[in-house]
Amino acid sequence: MTLGTIWAPRLLSVLRIVDGLVLLQYGTAKLFGWPDVEMFEDLKWFSLFGIAGMFELVGGTLLILGLFTRPAAVPLLERSRDALLAMEAIELPPSGMAVVTVSADGPPAPAQTASPVARCEGDTAMRSAWRAELVTASL
Repeated sequence: MTLGTIWAPRLLSVLRIVDGLVLLQYGTAKLFGWPDVEMFEDLKWFSLFGIAGMFELVGGTLLILGLFTRPAAVPLLERSRDALLAMEAIELPPSGMAVVTVSADGPPAPAQTASPVARCEGDTAMRSAWRAELVTASL
């Protein structure tokens, strides 16, 4: 047996449990107010963040327990992708090939093309429809 075959399952379990604990923490902060996060104080359960909190709570618990880890990871991955697209601007490291920027109902910057990737409406933090444009970075 090599060192990789001995330690790989153990390290993957540690990674799964830590990821589950982080998701569980965000889910409880959004839904139950513990730990106290000012941003999530008057959060409605059926808002965009509330539903994301439900996914985080259930998915984090499943990841910690090791039950249905692959089916539980798919909606959590989609939620993480949507959260990244909802950020104001995302820039990849210099070795990256693309830069994602998000603007609210305004025209895209001159070098960008308007190609909607994600659309989030109805939440208090995102009242206007958001548009994400994918721009290839010049090398």
